Amino acid sequence: MKNYIIENYGKQSTFASFLPGISGVHGVPIWCFYVNRGQGVVSFGVDDKENSIMEFYPAHQAYQNVKTTGFRTFLKVNGKACEPFSDEEVPSSMEIAMNLLELEERHSESGLRTRVSYFTLPNEPIGGLVRTVTVTNTLDKPVELELLDGIPALIPYGVNLSRMKEIGQTAKAWMQVEDASDNIPYYRTKASLADSAEVAVIETGNFALGFHPDGTRMPVIVDPTLVFSYDTAMRKPIEFAERSLKELLAEQQVTTNEIPCAFFALGRVLQRGESVTLYELYGQVDSKERLHTYLETERTAAWFSAKRQQAIDLTEALGSRVETKTASETFDVPIAPTITWTMCCGEAFPFS
Repeated sequence: MKNYIIENYGKQSTFASFLPGISGVHGVPIWCFYVNRGQGVVSFGVDDKENSIMEFYPAHQAYQNVKTTGFRTFLKVNGKACEPFSDEEVPSSMEIAMNLLELEERHSESGLRTRVSYFTLPNEPIGGLVRTVTVTNTLDKPVELELLDGIPALIPYGVNLSRMKEIGQTAKAWMQVEDASDNIPYYRTKASLADSAEVAVIETGNFALGFHPDGTRMPVIVDPTLVFSYDTAMRKPIEFAERSLKELLAEQQVTTNEIPCAFFALGRVLQRGESVTLYELYGQVDSKERLHTYLETERTAAWFSAKRQQAIDLTEALGSRVETKTASETFDVPIAPTITWTMCCGEAFPFS
């Protein structure tokens, strides 16, 4: 199987696509929508777009919003803040496989190379999107690195897409994040938003988890004001640029009545040629107790590597049954026999 590589993808013609919504016989599928701008993934969720974990936008809006509401990485190198994948003048590449999307940027000014990888979680009892981020020091000297990586706006379970579009400000009053202090943030509404006399308890929740290579969980910021401060457009990480990670993580976080974020924090000195990798898992589970039980097994670098290989093998096994022969070698490259939602009348749609 061959992968497609697009150099300087942010300057190329726009396109939109999805990772395949398959996860194996024993897995829980999710959908993941990406475009060739920013850090690629602009929305994902479970079942349909009404259950978005990252808010769904049609393609023409996704191209505009992905660099703001999509995944973001903020770096501080020797005290100077920067954001990979935010400037199309910096050399970058996008690599597309059947169940894998990888981005890389080589930033000469900071001396860092940043590589991001996405795949859907296979053969697990919960549905999830896996994201890994690797930062490499290409300078001839050590650098002091602080990093925040994640989602600027994560929708708690219980707020569907229609309510986000129609009464998003009002819906904030129901939003909450639990267990952020334990680095297991659980995003759900305080109660149902249904317009009825009966108020239902919400057990299902969305989650965001960050792991070091040894499986220990990373500290998380769920309060967006601790990242962006007064910049409500979320263009610049004002607080991160002006304060240390230690100071930000010591602050009391607001966990209710706002659209929360999920930013994982890491600080260390990178030696010449050294790399650091963080592993992130986002998804949905039917109860908090089930999530805690799931986390009783260690999620180390080896576990994520094995899941990545399973995701690749799964689609290759399915794709190997399909063969095309034409005069175009590019057209004949094997693809997974699953539906890929692409442009239709200027928009892209996941499951109906």
